[in-house]
Amino acid sequence: MNFIKIIKMDTDRYIYLDLITGKNQIISSDDLNQIKEKVYDQSQTQKMLENFKNMYLSLSKIYVFVLNYKCNYDCNFCFEDLSVRCKNIKLTKEQISNIFTIIKSIDNTKNTTIHLYGGEPLLVENIDLVEFILQKGRLRGDTFFIPSNGYYLDQYIDLLKQSKDLIVQITLDGTEDIYNKRRHVKLESNPFKKVVRNIDLAIANGIQLKIRINVDEFNVNNLSNLIKTIEQKGWFKANISAYLTPMRKEKGRCYRWFNETLVQKIESLGLLQNPKIVMSDEMSRKIFNSRGMKIQFYPCFACYRQFFFDGAGDIYPCAESIGDKNFTIGKYGKKISFNDTYFFLKERNVLEIGGKCSKCTNLLFCGSGCPYSSFLETQNFEEGHCESFEDIEYYLKELGKRY
Repeated sequence: MNFIKIIKMDTDRYIYLDLITGKNQIISSDDLNQIKEKVYDQSQTQKMLENFKNMYLSLSKIYVFVLNYKCNYDCNFCFEDLSVRCKNIKLTKEQISNIFTIIKSIDNTKNTTIHLYGGEPLLVENIDLVEFILQKGRLRGDTFFIPSNGYYLDQYIDLLKQSKDLIVQITLDGTEDIYNKRRHVKLESNPFKKVVRNIDLAIANGIQLKIRINVDEFNVNNLSNLIKTIEQKGWFKANISAYLTPMRKEKGRCYRWFNETLVQKIESLGLLQNPKIVMSDEMSRKIFNSRGMKIQFYPCFACYRQFFFDGAGDIYPCAESIGDKNFTIGKYGKKISFNDTYFFLKERNVLEIGGKCSKCTNLLFCGSGCPYSSFLETQNFEEGHCESFEDIEYYLKELGKRY
């Protein structure tokens, strides 16, 4: 396994990457002729990789309460199938209590991270469940994260402002005209105005927010106007940040990176010069948000630190897979039981992956790709999955420009 990668920048410059140490540097053609490729002996390599594995597995776990699968929006780009969104499955307070008991039994961490998810978690019908979760979580010292479309946020203000360690993520995909074309709400002609009012209301009540902006070729040219609207509203001054994430409609595509065309467009708009705006996908974070270029030991959180609990008693590893009973990692009631998929995912990493990935020179950058995507395409998640990895050379050259 090669932990050193050298990429040609131009006629006389190369970027030298050591994925073990994270040391990245620009070298000249003269340096290239003199440099001796750093070689890690087998025992040293094995020990360092085991350290990487242990580091990942020691990270705090994320526990996600899937309140229900319903959503008041009908967006034309939603990755959740209609068959999933139509499921009449809802968590009960008994199940919520069981989940907290399970968390205590498998996790010694005092301050765990609790996510509320859907569908849309902040539907009016879910208020009693949200209140129940927040009350129990606050007693434990938990932190909370709630991704929402923000439409019913005004109904939750009094409840949410009681929790200081809580972040609500609101999605805005464009200014008023773009947003209303992309995000549809029954019997509502202008959901954008309602969501913006709710954001203002939440800020006025001290609720911490993040803005998520889904980006594709259809709205990328509207980003400057959207950011200008956010600045004019004073949201950045209220300590709100925004992050850009690549749009995907197909299930199993959350691992997708921004392609070269979109990155170049975003950079040309000068948006990344604003410290309040970040890129969300893994490779962009490493390049543009100064995360550094080290080994991607696992492809994503789903393999080692996420648990999605739904009202049917099933546990899933990621948001993409919820509702697909072919990709559960276990069941729960008063106790929890994990299946073979759970244990396999924990071992699906750059050390263990086989097939074409094991011989790929880019394996250490991607971690072998999304296991759920592989499962959807081949009914086999033992193989790796290539998604946007053809852009790796571009990203590495972009990294070189920053030295």
